[in-house]
Amino acid sequence: SDQGAYRDFYEHNLTFLDVKFNVKPYYPHWSIWKDRKIIHFHGMKPHDIVNYWFGGECSPAIAPLCRDYNLEPFLCRSIQHFAWAAADGGPGLIRDYCDEHFSGAPTVVVMCVDFFEILQAQKSVTSSCNAPLNEAIRRQGLSPKLFPNMRS
Repeated sequence: SDQGAYRDFYEHNLTFLDVKFNVKPYYPHWSIWKDRKIIHFHGMKPHDIVNYWFGGECSPAIAPLCRDYNLEPFLCRSIQHFAWAAADGGPGLIRDYCDEHFSGAPTVVVMCVDFFEILQAQKSVTSSCNAPLNEAIRRQGLSPKLFPNMRS
């Protein structure tokens, strides 16, 4: 990997950034997460977990992260921060993002857009994505019970 090459080349002149510049959604400690500057979606990306919640499969490399998402206390907060940042990119960015990842499933595209817009509209930080997910599903006239990968 490129990181390994950089480490080898600069091994005697290497300084690591503080962890707050590379916080992952699955870091379990509030003490690290509360001071974060950058959230790094390492492994599972927002569209991966949204796909899983809406009935899709995760690739084998990240399947354990998808299955155990409820063990990650800051996952939904991280996704909400992603939604807030995407909103800064203009009104079409979330639509483009969802179209790019779910183009073969128009209902999922709409639910994806609704989910991110609901999260973005919430001004306070949320710890659970269940309510926004359920609302996005219901807007399509569907029942959340049809989506077994979502759990409390």
